[in-house]
Amino acid sequence: MAKIAHKLVAQTAFEIACEVYEVLASNNQFYKTYPTMELFVNRCWPEFIKDARRSLAQMLQPVPGSDPSHPVFAHTEHVRNEIFEALRLEGEAKGAPPLDLNELRKAAGIDPIPRPLIH
Repeated sequence: MAKIAHKLVAQTAFEIACEVYEVLASNNQFYKTYPTMELFVNRCWPEFIKDARRSLAQMLQPVPGSDPSHPVFAHTEHVRNEIFEALRLEGEAKGAPPLDLNELRKAAGIDPIPRPLIH
């Protein structure tokens, strides 16, 4: 079964794989198996998709210790919107159960989507 990943999630997984290579390459046995970052990353980046999703989801959270009534975020609303949209689209592509988008937006400090008035 093919893994489905939004471009932002895939890019983040790729970047995590690069960081992991930097740490593991100091091990001689690892370096013999993967003498170049390119070889490791091209082969292994899909293994970091879950880590990428988790990392992106954490970027939506307020800074720990900030006042819940006036949360402080490490990333701009624009960046949080992009992350939110990528994770939402990924969930839809996987047939995940519907999410309460306004609850997620609220948790991420993003204005809720106005609900249409029904007459």
